[in-house]
Amino acid sequence: MGHILRRTLAFILAICTTLTTFDARLCAETTSNQVVHRATYPVLTEGDNSPAVLTLHEMLADLGYLPVEFHPITKVESYFGPSLDSPAAGTWSWRFHVVPDPLRQLWDPTMYTEMTKAAVMTFEREHDLPIDGFAGPRVFRGLQTAIAVNLRCQHAYTYLLVRQALPQTLTVWQDGRIVYTSTCSTGVKDAATHVGTHVIYLRNRQQKMEGTTPSGAHYRVEGVPYVSFFRKGEAIHGLTRARYGFPQSVGCVELPIENAKRVWELTDYGTLVTVTQ
Repeated sequence: MGHILRRTLAFILAICTTLTTFDARLCAETTSNQVVHRATYPVLTEGDNSPAVLTLHEMLADLGYLPVEFHPITKVESYFGPSLDSPAAGTWSWRFHVVPDPLRQLWDPTMYTEMTKAAVMTFEREHDLPIDGFAGPRVFRGLQTAIAVNLRCQHAYTYLLVRQALPQTLTVWQDGRIVYTSTCSTGVKDAATHVGTHVIYLRNRQQKMEGTTPSGAHYRVEGVPYVSFFRKGEAIHGLTRARYGFPQSVGCVELPIENAKRVWELTDYGTLVTVTQ
């Protein structure tokens, strides 16, 4: 049933995109005997800080796309109101008892952060929208429709934590628990893997990788498996090495091939990746 609803929602959004321009206003509709008023949709992205961001978070949380829950002070009748700049009043709590500290530090209900971008990309992926991490008219229309029919997120909330302290490890956290851990190797001193949090934005099951080492030598490796880019040219991928657990790449996070396959299976577009010292 969920699959049918998602295909129907994707069809409805495709029709809306065809009939309206990107910044068009939503025409009046009726759902559950409730009138949907005309509304103007913003286009939100990282760094935005506005009431509309708070409304976006409330909608994403309502559908299970964030690791937090929203508890409105008064009953929220609808997110179809005349303005997205009037978020409901309420409180927030974490959905899980155990939450990694780096993930906790990312949460800001009024700021469009990497956590927001990850949730938007996951929603876009599930509903056959372009996966770009921008919350614009199509995303807001999709969220409103999903809320109306209670079409919730179908994937576990997944978060990757790469620790560069020796021995280096990559940990997969899902829905409040650690589900997988692997040794890994990150970038050497002159080609260090950047510390921070980013979102997996491009995935290739296998590809050629080439570039230049810090010493100036050119490298080219064919058939690198299970590649997930999370920051510019930095990716998580498989690569055969004699040993792992210490810096030896030119910026990527390298895993034993079988381990990289498992991480690939547990992640997707929109998965958050934090790299620490």
